[in-house]
Amino acid sequence: MPQLPLMNRLAHCFAIASLIILPLVNDAFGDCSMNADPDTVIIQWSSKGGLEKPASAMADLTVFADGRVLAGPRFANGTATEQQLSEADLAALRRFVFEKQDIWSIDSAAIERDLKALANSSADSGSRAVPVHPLGTETVADAATTVIRVRDGVRTHQVSQYNLFGAARRYPQIDELQRLRAIEICLLELADQTAAAAR
Repeated sequence: MPQLPLMNRLAHCFAIASLIILPLVNDAFGDCSMNADPDTVIIQWSSKGGLEKPASAMADLTVFADGRVLAGPRFANGTATEQQLSEADLAALRRFVFEKQDIWSIDSAAIERDLKALANSSADSGSRAVPVHPLGTETVADAATTVIRVRDGVRTHQVSQYNLFGAARRYPQIDELQRLRAIEICLLELADQTAAAAR
């Protein structure tokens, strides 16, 4: 059987490799077609309530599909600020929120159930050496509600938690609570960084 010219053989091999590799790439990274619009919001963080009156209805931090980051007015004396993340930094942020902390598996209702169960368990125990202050249902005057919304392609998710800072400190055994707090800290640092870059 006559051999094909070298260029034809290479093209043939490349076509076969593409059929094998492309599905694997799609499985690894998901369908990003919905994020092709640079104005698509992929991560948004808000802190609502508490004693501090909001200067604006704008979210505390908004990250767009093209890497733009918009920090709300409370981080820069009433002025919204913006910066552009590099592709590498945007990819790292997505990996941290979507994969490492797996925000998709964090469920607000499940956290609330765990908080109430632990608070009730503490209240029912015989020890009264330390006063029990269940954060699952207790109102704290200056506490806010953390709300984080995410989108990856057609997949969307929202998590909200009242007094996340206090609850995470008091109940380190609740894994979902600790992961949510880690995400909030990351987004808070990014908002501070964005505001500082505009000064």
